[in-house]
Amino acid sequence: MWNILSVLLVVFVVYAVVKEVRERRILTDFLNDKENVLKVNKIIQNQSDDKDAVDKIKDDFDLNNAVATDVFAFVQKIN
Repeated sequence: MWNILSVLLVVFVVYAVVKEVRERRILTDFLNDKENVLKVNKIIQNQSDDKDAVDKIKDDFDLNNAVATDVFAFVQKIN
């Protein structure tokens, strides 16, 4: 039984690491594109609420919520 639990734990850790690496790669690629950063900056300026801005970024660029939130934070930090 402990063997099964340890295998499941290893699988979960590998999954989490792969997911984090994938999200960071998407974030890096996104932030390296100047046009995307300018579009996100315009979205942030046009939206009155942070949540609305993150939702708009998520919808416009087809990102998941975690990556869209990171993009929002980094672009806001750049300005």
